[in-house]
Amino acid sequence: MSSVQTSLLLIFVLVILYPNYLLSADMASINGEKVLLREAAEKKSRALWELGSGFPVEIIKQKGDWLFIKDFENDRGWIHKSRITRKQHVVVKVNKNEEQAINVRKEPNLESLVVANAFYGVVFSLLQKRDGWIEVQHDSGVKGWIKAELLWGIE
Repeated sequence: MSSVQTSLLLIFVLVILYPNYLLSADMASINGEKVLLREAAEKKSRALWELGSGFPVEIIKQKGDWLFIKDFENDRGWIHKSRITRKQHVVVKVNKNEEQAINVRKEPNLESLVVANAFYGVVFSLLQKRDGWIEVQHDSGVKGWIKAELLWGIE
């Protein structure tokens, strides 16, 4: 087998055996209140958005001590790495511009008691994953399960 064939075989095996690794996002969360998302990788750069503690972001690339990130609405900008934590959070990504809430359930199934409702943009701490469900906790103390497909920020 030639070296080109060997390389192609190795790439094929990696893509088949490790697709989740190759496609996984580098997720993080905002550490601190009123953290500014900036236009460029410098402190004097124009502020684009203000983000709150726990807000989940995806790290796209790094430039020195600065990270280029995006959020669940695909807003992008730079943030200093000191303002990021690896503690995982999620945000409700469905029902934008609607009055409809999603259910937070006591157990990870559709028949379980609804313990709370959550609207688009609500942030939760991620506690655990199980069979397409995410156990979450809100800063208010509410704890329960939400279908993973309704949330953004899951690795």
